[in-house]
Amino acid sequence: LEWELISWVASEIYMLDIFDVESVEFTSPKAHAKFELSGETDIEVKSNGLVIPAEDFKATYQVLVNLLITDWGTAPEDTAELMRLVNTHESGEVLDYSFRAVSAVNSYYTLNGEGQFYVEREKLMELRALFESLAGVK
Repeated sequence: LEWELISWVASEIYMLDIFDVESVEFTSPKAHAKFELSGETDIEVKSNGLVIPAEDFKATYQVLVNLLITDWGTAPEDTAELMRLVNTHESGEVLDYSFRAVSAVNSYYTLNGEGQFYVEREKLMELRALFESLAGVK
């Protein structure tokens, strides 16, 4: 019987119910936006006072929920941040995700400054493009 410790680590990096999130602040080299969420049964999303289509935000959020750990990682030295998400829960808890390039395949991520895993860079870049689109980047 062979196994690796990575097999016992939850692969999802983000498992929050959208209705428990108060805000998501997104930053990339091209954009910065804070999305404020409200609603008990139907979600309403605003950014800079403008209403964001709920279905568009939900689709982006689904990609975030499906972003998975691919392997153990080593923090890269002197690489630019690809994307940052700061999520504030209704409870007041803050989760600060930072993603940095490692290779064409992997990106290293930290949660509140601590990290040890890679995520698939292609999926991360898809997520970044969706958030940039919500933020108004054409």
